[in-house]
Amino acid sequence: DVLRPIRAAVIPNGVDVALFRPIERRRAKLRLSWDPDARHVLFPGSIANPRKGYALARAAVDRAADELGSNLQLVPLSGISPDDVPLHMNGCDALLMTSHWEGSPNAVKEAMACDLPIVSVQVGDVGDLLSGVRECEIQPRDPQALAQQHAIGLVIPLYSRTGHKPAAIHQSVDPVALPPLLRRATHRRPARSPRQQFADGHDGIVRPA
Repeated sequence: DVLRPIRAAVIPNGVDVALFRPIERRRAKLRLSWDPDARHVLFPGSIANPRKGYALARAAVDRAADELGSNLQLVPLSGISPDDVPLHMNGCDALLMTSHWEGSPNAVKEAMACDLPIVSVQVGDVGDLLSGVRECEIQPRDPQALAQQHAIGLVIPLYSRTGHKPAAIHQSVDPVALPPLLRRATHRRPARSPRQQFADGHDGIVRPA
C-alpha cells in the first residue's frame, strides 16, 4: 500500500493578470524616471544571490551593448516594492534569466503576462513555458550566446524599433527587411505573444473578477 502509485496533480503558482498586464513601454519608463531612449534589461533577482547568476547576466548585457552599439542598462529586480514590479517589467525591453537553478519561476510567468520579451538559459521549466513563443529565446549558459543576434541582440532591436509590445510585432515588421536569422525565427514560430501563450496554457492563472 505504501508503494502503490497515487494520482497527483501539480498546481502552479498563479499570476494576477489585473496587475501584471501590458503598459506602453515609454510611459512606464517615464513613470520610473528612466531615460526613455535607453534600453533596459531586467535581471529577476538580487545581484548578491549567487543562485541567480548575476555575473553571467552582466557579461551578456555588456557584450550585447558592444555589439548593438546601444546603451543597455541591467536592472536588478531587488529592493523594489511588490506593487512596483509590474511597472518595472513594463519599463524594461527584455528580461534576462541566468539562474543556476529554478523550479517554475514566477518572474518568467509575470513577464509573460506583461508581454515582455524573455531571454533565458535552460533552467527549471522555462524552456516549456517559452516553447513556441515569439521574441523569447532559450540559449546556452554563455555570455556570447546570450548576447548574439538571436538572443538579446534580437529582442532588443526589434522590440525597440517597433515601439510596440510583442503582440504587435508580428504585424508591424516587414519580414523582408529583417536579418536572415531573425526572419527565420519569425516565420518558424506561431504568431503568439508571451501573454497569449501564458493565458491559454497556464492553469494556475488568476484572472480579474
